[in-house]
Amino acid sequence: MYIVKLSYESNVIDGLRWARSKGCRVVSFSGWTYKKFDREEYNAIQEAYTASTSALLCASGGNTGKQEYHYPASHTNTLCVGAATYSSGQNQYVVIPNGTYNDRMDLVAPGGSTSAAAPVAAGTAALLFQAKPSMTARECHSVLRNTALDLGAKGRDSRYGYGLIQPYKALKKVKNIGATSVPVKKDEKVYAKSLKLSSQKLDLHTGKSKRLTCKRLPSNSKDKITWSSSRPSVASVDAKGKVRAKNVGDAVITAKTAKGVKATCKVTVYPAKVGGQMQNHQNGKALHGRLLSKWKRNAKATGYIVEIATDKNFTRNLKSKKITRNKTVSYQFTGLKKGREYYWRIRAYKNKCGYVYYSGWAPTSSPVYIL
Repeated sequence: MYIVKLSYESNVIDGLRWARSKGCRVVSFSGWTYKKFDREEYNAIQEAYTASTSALLCASGGNTGKQEYHYPASHTNTLCVGAATYSSGQNQYVVIPNGTYNDRMDLVAPGGSTSAAAPVAAGTAALLFQAKPSMTARECHSVLRNTALDLGAKGRDSRYGYGLIQPYKALKKVKNIGATSVPVKKDEKVYAKSLKLSSQKLDLHTGKSKRLTCKRLPSNSKDKITWSSSRPSVASVDAKGKVRAKNVGDAVITAKTAKGVKATCKVTVYPAKVGGQMQNHQNGKALHGRLLSKWKRNAKATGYIVEIATDKNFTRNLKSKKITRNKTVSYQFTGLKKGREYYWRIRAYKNKCGYVYYSGWAPTSSPVYIL
C-alpha cells in the first residue's frame, strides 16, 4: 500500500495520477491555497476519489484562525482535517486557536497544526483500508466521520466537524461492514473523567436544606451519579443531591460514579436560629421613676434583651438589659426622669455550641409617660 504526501507545486497533478497508477488508497495534503484548484487539478482529485483504486484524499484545513475555505481541503470529496491539542484543564482535546473553520470541516486529529493533523487522519485511513481492502474511499470517509468523538457544539460544527478522530473505534467498525454498506453513527457511552459540584462547602442551620448539582467532565459523559453522606445523622443527602441539615456538626457529602470518579462537599451544620419575632404580652407600665416591662415567654430562647429609649429609633437615652433566664418574663427599669416618655422593645436570644442567635425585635410599643 502507498501513502503519497503532496505539496503545492507543479507536480500535484502528476503525483495524483502516479498514485492512481500504483493503486494508492490514501493521499495526504499538508498545504493549502485560497483559490480552488483549476479544472485539470480538480478532475485529478475527483478521479482519485471515484476510480477503481478509490483513493481517499486527506487535506489540512488551514491555520489562519478565520472562517474561510482552503483548497483542496474544502473540495467535496476531500477529507477536511483540523487540528486539536489536549487540554489538561478541560480534560479533553480542544481545537487549536489558529485553526481555520468552515462548514466543510470533517474532523480534527491530534497535532499542533493542521499540516501535522492531516497525516494522522491519512494514517488512520490507511489502517482501515488494510483491514478492509474492498472498502471504497466514500465508505472510509463515512466511517472516519461517523466514529469521531463529538466535541464542541453538539453534532457537526464548523470548528470540530464531526469531532476527534478515533482510530480504534473506526477499525472496529470497518471489521463489521460490507463492501457496499455505509455505517451509521451510533452513540458510544463516554465515561466521566472528573466531577465538579456546585459547592465545595456548605453552611446550614438545622432543619434547612440545599440541593447540590454535579457537573460531569467531559460534558457528553452519561455516568450515573450516586450520593452519600459520611454522617447522615448530621446531614443527609437524597438521590438528587438535596442536602438536609439534621444536627449540629460536620459531614462530607460525596458524589460518585460507578467507575470511582468522585467529588466532595464539606457541610457544617449550625443550630437553628430563634424563630420569628417576640410578641409583647403587654405594654410597659409606668411607675414612680420606673418602667415595668412584661412579655410572653419564648420556649426556644436562652434569654432576652430588653431596651428602652426616648425615641423610636432607640438612639437617645438608651438603656439595655440582658436577661439570662428563659423563665424571666419581666424587668423593671429604675432611675428614670419624671415627665419623659420612653419606648421599649424586646427580643429573644439563644446560646448553642458557642454561637449566639437572635430573634427579630418585637414591634415597638406605644410610649410610656414616666410619673
